[in-house]
Amino acid sequence: MGPANGTCILCGGTAEKRFKGETQDTRFNCGVCGAFSVSDIFREDHLNGLDQRSRAALSAATRQSAQPLRLDSTNWEAYRDAHLNVPVATKVEKLLEEFRRRSEFAGHYVDFEPAKWYPLIDAAGVDECRFIADILLQSKLVDERAKTQGGASQIRLSGEGWKKLEALGAASQAVAFVAMWFDEQLSVAFESGIKPAIENDCGFTRAIRVDREQFSERIDDRILAEIRRCRFLVADFTGHRGGVYFEAGFALGLGKPVIWTCRGSDIEQAHFDTRQYPHLVWETHEDLRKKLTARIRALIPGAKPKG
Repeated sequence: MGPANGTCILCGGTAEKRFKGETQDTRFNCGVCGAFSVSDIFREDHLNGLDQRSRAALSAATRQSAQPLRLDSTNWEAYRDAHLNVPVATKVEKLLEEFRRRSEFAGHYVDFEPAKWYPLIDAAGVDECRFIADILLQSKLVDERAKTQGGASQIRLSGEGWKKLEALGAASQAVAFVAMWFDEQLSVAFESGIKPAIENDCGFTRAIRVDREQFSERIDDRILAEIRRCRFLVADFTGHRGGVYFEAGFALGLGKPVIWTCRGSDIEQAHFDTRQYPHLVWETHEDLRKKLTARIRALIPGAKPKG
């Protein structure tokens, strides 16, 4: 069946709607939430119980994803949780980045549309998006000129805003997060395979594995914070730990690149939800290092050896 105008089930706005009978999915193309699909079971069993914050979080997940997401009864909570309770500082950085992305040149004024932008920064709605913009204005990271006749705000990055973005970019572009089983048998795989592939062979500053870090906050808070900040995530499914599946899904929901790896003896047990992704199957740490280096260089712009 061809597309038809309908109502977006997440934000309530007008969306192009298409039914796909063989999978019993409904596909949407929404100017606020982006392109996504939902299963019948999700729509029938979960949708009516969602509060506004959950809907906004799912809108953020679908809008920010690099590829159209499919929401079903097994994954929607992970996608929602990836965009709930996001720190205000992160939302400020995301809105600053949106102005940069839309600026054609330094000094260019951008039409600010909070009704369309709020999912891009994990805001709970239009009002919070406007509030985050006010923070940027008060911090002198952006300038605003008189509103247009239609009432839209026009905002440009200030000199301080450009400096802030350069500092943020230098920090986030240099770090990779590693999700894997914290078992001694995989120590060599990390120390002699994954870590040197990321840091030495591809030139990134750090490969972060949280059990090797020193910190004072709860480990789950640190994990989510580091995934939000990282350039990309390497997920090794050897041992098939639940936390690795969660962290990979969290990164996907944020639109982060995920590189999937697994030891050959464990690949047959990979969960069916992740089999659609191309796993690097490795046997030794040397094999892992070589294959991971090639995949990072192919997928992550700017990867290059140190020196």
